[in-house]
Amino acid sequence: MENVELLAKLNLKLEEIIELLQDEGKKDKENRTPLYNNADIQKLLGISSSTLQKYRSTGMIGFIQKGKKIYYTQKHLDDFISTDFESE
Repeated sequence: MENVELLAKLNLKLEEIIELLQDEGKKDKENRTPLYNNADIQKLLGISSSTLQKYRSTGMIGFIQKGKKIYYTQKHLDDFISTDFESE
């Protein structure tokens, strides 16, 4: 009988842990930073691909590279815009 009670308690604990992990997963999804690709940034800023390449290579805009793909966070975009307007 003790084994059955112990298994029941363990099962309840596991269910609590699973629920907590699922809640954390939902929070993580909500807090995730959106990533923009080159096309997104070109469209948002109204610039060509070569201009965007120049901004990257001169360090004017930050980026993340995963393999051959290049991504930009909202912070990269915000920093670029604030720096661009400060220099004018």
